Amino acid sequence: SAIAAGTKVIAEPISGVLFRNGKVMISTGGNTGVFDFAYSDESWKKLSDEDKIRYRAAFQQMDGGSLQGTWVGDRSGKLGEKADTYAIAETDYPLRFGWAPLKSIRSDGMKYIEAPRPEFYELAKDPKELANSYEPWNQNVQKLRAVLADFRKSVAQQKSISAGTVPQQTIDELKALGYLGSNPGATTAAEPSLLPDPKDKIQVQNLLHTAMLADEDNKPQAARQALEAALKLDPKTPAALVQLGQLELTEKHFSRAAELLAQARALRPEDATAAYDEGRARYENGDLAGARDALEASLKNSSGQFDARLLLGKVYARLQDWPKAQDQLEAAVFLDGKRPESRIELARVLLAEKHPQEALEQLRAAKETEPNSTEISELMAEAQRDLGNEPAEKKKAPQ
Repeated sequence: SAIAAGTKVIAEPISGVLFRNGKVMISTGGNTGVFDFAYSDESWKKLSDEDKIRYRAAFQQMDGGSLQGTWVGDRSGKLGEKADTYAIAETDYPLRFGWAPLKSIRSDGMKYIEAPRPEFYELAKDPKELANSYEPWNQNVQKLRAVLADFRKSVAQQKSISAGTVPQQTIDELKALGYLGSNPGATTAAEPSLLPDPKDKIQVQNLLHTAMLADEDNKPQAARQALEAALKLDPKTPAALVQLGQLELTEKHFSRAAELLAQARALRPEDATAAYDEGRARYENGDLAGARDALEASLKNSSGQFDARLLLGKVYARLQDWPKAQDQLEAAVFLDGKRPESRIELARVLLAEKHPQEALEQLRAAKETEPNSTEISELMAEAQRDLGNEPAEKKKAPQ
């Protein structure tokens, strides 16, 4: 949901939602604010004395009033909206599937939905929203669209605010929830008219949900059927392509997996995970050049991936491009020096480059984590031989 910047808010409690310290974080489509919330009179009466004491102090600093009248009907059954009250909502969730985001505004018994296929309803006449009466020249439509335009303008202005005005902890939490992009106030929303209307993709979404449940229940065949059905309805659904590609990868159908993941990446080139999985599939299928390109693309979008660095180092090693292999494997060691596999692969490359002493240092560090590894012991013996030092047990004279 979203509330225009500067709007003063006290929101009602919602069952199942955790509000922290009398605050609720609300995304405003790129701008995210922290707003006060409180209880209505009826809800307040139900609070324990302890909770009342805890919230009473907060009430002194709150700005706004109860929104209860916006949705509670009077005795005639009519909605209790005021003419100057606007409820604005939005969701970017459809973007995950390559569909347009949705926005809506509701006021004075009217509701306008901004989408590739817009909708407008007069709720007093059509409370179930069965007859779309949208006409671009309708004065009420134009009024609500103007309010939404002002809202977007205020959000755009908020984007220029520096990150220093928001606590870093808040920014980190919002990024984890998917509200923010790389920059505070950024949004991944595309121009709605350029993407499919999510209202036309409900059947596809249901099939994606069915596939997800089947995967969780360890029913790969059922998941495959649902995903293939989704792609028949919409062959350009990135989520279906990625999920089916990952399923094929798990079942070791590497060629098919690479094909599907490449299609997904063409539609969503910023998807680092799809690119990494495509690299895995191509590596297993022996397509080293294709694996290299996919892994490079993945790391370009997300540079801090240990597994992608490790695999790319292996790819360059198999291509005998030793300097690039060394660069990637050293980066992997930097990202997580406690994992021995990157040090082992780096030692192999250093031995190929005739640097046995450096290889030995990496292997000694790896051995601290896996002291009983036969692989590490064999590589250490090779490094010792390259240094001209045979292992101690081989230097002993026969008895």
